[in-house]
Amino acid sequence: MSVLIAILGFGLLIFVHELGHFLFARLTGMTVEVFSIGFGPTLYSVQRGDTVYQLALLPFGGYVRVKGLAPKEEPPPARTLGDVEREWGLEEGAFEASDELKARLEGGAPAPAPEDPAGSYQSKPLWARALMVGGGPLFNVLFTVGAFWALLATGQALSVLEVRSPSLTFQEVSGAAAAAGVRAGDVLLAIDGEAVSSFGELKRRTVGSEGREMRLSLARPPAGVAAPVREERVVDLCLRPESALSAAAGDARAADCARFEGVTRYRQGAEESWERLTVAVTPARRGEAYLLGLTPALDRFGGDGVGRSLALAARESAGLIESMYEQLAGALRGTERVEVASVVKITAISADTVKMGGEWFLNFLAFLSLNLAVLNLLPFPALDGGRLIFLAIEAVSRRPVPPRVEMLVHAFGVVLLVGLTAWVTLKDILSLL
Repeated sequence: MSVLIAILGFGLLIFVHELGHFLFARLTGMTVEVFSIGFGPTLYSVQRGDTVYQLALLPFGGYVRVKGLAPKEEPPPARTLGDVEREWGLEEGAFEASDELKARLEGGAPAPAPEDPAGSYQSKPLWARALMVGGGPLFNVLFTVGAFWALLATGQALSVLEVRSPSLTFQEVSGAAAAAGVRAGDVLLAIDGEAVSSFGELKRRTVGSEGREMRLSLARPPAGVAAPVREERVVDLCLRPESALSAAAGDARAADCARFEGVTRYRQGAEESWERLTVAVTPARRGEAYLLGLTPALDRFGGDGVGRSLALAARESAGLIESMYEQLAGALRGTERVEVASVVKITAISADTVKMGGEWFLNFLAFLSLNLAVLNLLPFPALDGGRLIFLAIEAVSRRPVPPRVEMLVHAFGVVLLVGLTAWVTLKDILSLL
């Protein structure tokens, strides 16, 4: 079931992207011939006006076909009786042909009238074509802003301004901690008798342990009881030393403390009546690191009011876009590593987030939607960014690139993208096996 929900979620993002192209095409007077979700054989289709709406077999993609977006094949030139005489090496006038034979040789009926340009992509001004091409990525960005707004408005956001805040409640337990008896849902109170106030402190103490035994004081909830959530108004969160979002004294981020105003944090804690126990754990060494095997539950965040939540959602989205482009730039310089995932791996990750909860799934969809927008805007043939490059060339040179040249360039890009997709998909399938 989680895999099916993941596939439907990915299909939703494709629909949002193609809807952006579709709406801007219609708004600028273009004729949309096909609106397809999926590729391959058609499973279901219906025609409304000039547009065929269809659902295809392969759900990992989609397209909007606009009239005149791709140049049509030109019919072969008509052959005359003189052409046949020259091909056969005969003298001109050697053939005495009937009117019917002449008509067949010369193409039969008269040439059709030129196609009416009304509604054609090529007939629209430059700004209208740019809107249509950029509409898909724009709608993906708007989806991300809307998803983050929904999470912040309901107090279920996993991060605020790109920063996550781990709590002291353990969400997953494995390795050395599990072997020592620590359970998911336990709340950390102290380490070696010293009270702790952040998960970051546990990480620092583990790194500094050099493999020595650590005594963890825990509060354990009764069976079937979840840790209660406490609400905390955030004003100067970046200055609090006990916070996972804290900045060291003199850190440049300290000047940005005001940006956290209007944020509420919802943190899991422990009840006084819960069982108290102390567990001895020896960190396991892995390479140069020491690990306990503890994954914390994340605090949730909410914006104070609809306006504040929307502003935070927009800033969260803008910050992620900036980070993505910085990573791409770093990859081009060779200083960053960018991992490329196929739909197989994306579906597997998405299915895992479905199991973790609705807020995790929506957060992942928001992140994935932003990835679709950023990747589609790359200046690569066959992508929206590649089409925008051709429009930019037209804007500078004041004349369009010949349609057939543009079509060949995009066709080459499609071949490269299909090859890359096949290679990444095969790699991900083998890694899963």
